[in-house]
Amino acid sequence: MHNRRKFSNYLIDPRFQLRFIGLMLLASLVPLGVAFGIASHFIRQNYAILVKYGVLEPQIVELLNRELSFLVGMILGAVVVCLTMIGLVGLVFSHRVAGPIYAMRRGIRMIKETGKGFLNIRPNDEWQDFVREMNELIENIRTRSKQAS
Repeated sequence: MHNRRKFSNYLIDPRFQLRFIGLMLLASLVPLGVAFGIASHFIRQNYAILVKYGVLEPQIVELLNRELSFLVGMILGAVVVCLTMIGLVGLVFSHRVAGPIYAMRRGIRMIKETGKGFLNIRPNDEWQDFVREMNELIENIRTRSKQAS
């Protein structure tokens, strides 16, 4: 049970999974980066206008500058949280895809070596229909093989 919680157990096929996660992050980075750039640009522009044309005391200008830094930092933090969540969702989904492929390869190897067994994957994994069809094919081949003997 302890082994199930190790991070390395989620990287069943690191090459596929890391590429998948990287593509998800890259696809997300573009719109998030654009949104961050636009939001921070307009916030900075509005603060600059307020400081330039407002009759403000130096303490208020300093407070506004700190507030501006805080807002931009919060927006950047939200972008980082979004990217982290997208990466985690990508990891979990890629695990649900890579796990069954790993299990099917292992099952096919066992069937090839021993002539016994079926393909099994976890109930929540992707590829359920494919595994069911493959198991029907395996059973069909076994039945034909027995009839031919």
